[in-house]
Amino acid sequence: LEVNLLGADRRLLRIISAECPKTMNSPDSNGNRKKALKMDSPFKQLVAGGFGGACLQLVGHPFDTIKVKQQLHHCSVPVALRNTVQAGGIAGFWRGVTVPLFMSVPTFGVVFCSHDLNKRVVKDLFAHLQPSHAAILETAAAGAMVA
Repeated sequence: LEVNLLGADRRLLRIISAECPKTMNSPDSNGNRKKALKMDSPFKQLVAGGFGGACLQLVGHPFDTIKVKQQLHHCSVPVALRNTVQAGGIAGFWRGVTVPLFMSVPTFGVVFCSHDLNKRVVKDLFAHLQPSHAAILETAAAGAMVA
């Protein structure tokens, strides 16, 4: 079983390393090759994380609302849905989203920004490896540092 797993990992790394050069380097209008996937500025990462956090709250809050109503009233999902719509209409699903929204935007902004900065820090640690292996390890190490 271990041999099969190691073989699968090697095949996956071969696929990733075969695809990475095609996506990471692209010719510009003059025919010069440049890095297409470069690390963005911390401000861009902060904004992207904030936007992601806002989307997370706006999409997930209705589910959390129904879950809380089920816990409080010991009712089924259809009953909680009906009660929510009757009490506040469709907007009732997002009642109380303001505080979590204001908390998640800066939180996810900082997480995205620190992940990018951590990738820059650990980049030199894995410079001696093949680019495909280094990219995987850089991302994993940066994610572990953020967590």
